[in-house]
Amino acid sequence: MAKVVKPAGKWVEMDPTKRVNLLTYILTEASSDLSVRDRFLESPESARTMMQELLPDVIFPSDFRIQFITDFETNDKSNNVIMKVPPFFGQKPSAPPPIDISKYLLCTYDWWSQ
Repeated sequence: MAKVVKPAGKWVEMDPTKRVNLLTYILTEASSDLSVRDRFLESPESARTMMQELLPDVIFPSDFRIQFITDFETNDKSNNVIMKVPPFFGQKPSAPPPIDISKYLLCTYDWWSQ
């Protein structure tokens, strides 16, 4: 397994590889420290604070948000639906554009599409 590199810099300026590195680092921490894991699961605000403590050299934008869910929440797919709200197109037109559910049904799309 490759060594996890602790990233630094501005989140908005990171390329996808650096962002994956950052997320790999925090997931590694969550898999080996129960106090970190608990704070990640407590709330998005707590998770953001924990990330800032773990990664003091990373500057996150003020509107940065991260949310963690448990295995149970992702494995019990029939009873847990996590969706993104689609863009608002204004008042309902006579024929609203069709929505591609795969872009909005998060974490569980593979299960629901079967």
